[in-house]
Amino acid sequence: MNITTYCSAVGIKPVRRYALGLYVGTLSRENFKATGAGVLQILNRNQAGAIDLLGRRSGRDVDKIDLLERDHGLEVERWHGIPIIRGCTAGLLLKLGESMTGAHDCGDHDVVLCDVCDVYAGDRAAPVLTTGFLRDRGLL
Repeated sequence: MNITTYCSAVGIKPVRRYALGLYVGTLSRENFKATGAGVLQILNRNQAGAIDLLGRRSGRDVDKIDLLERDHGLEVERWHGIPIIRGCTAGLLLKLGESMTGAHDCGDHDVVLCDVCDVYAGDRAAPVLTTGFLRDRGLL
């Protein structure tokens, strides 16, 4: 699990499609390129404490799932075989588009075009986590 810096919806029909920027050198990028799939999670304010772990630490150095559960009290489940934080606001199962040839080198990021294959309905009662909320609390 990692924090996504660049993500944008780029199409609705015939399928919903997103463009993702995958930071070069991250385990998340390697995992996505190896499997062609990932989950884009929308976190809520209850998960704000995990931002430092998800955004500044590498899965090569720490067991993020263990730390999410043990240190942050967040339960991680598997959805389509991919770890997801239970109770996140929502999640999108993204797969590299069948007509796509792979990643596009953009320097420090690779851009991939992905099809939305499923939607995880999480905790919609909790307020969505925003960069403004994180900045106001000094977490960014």
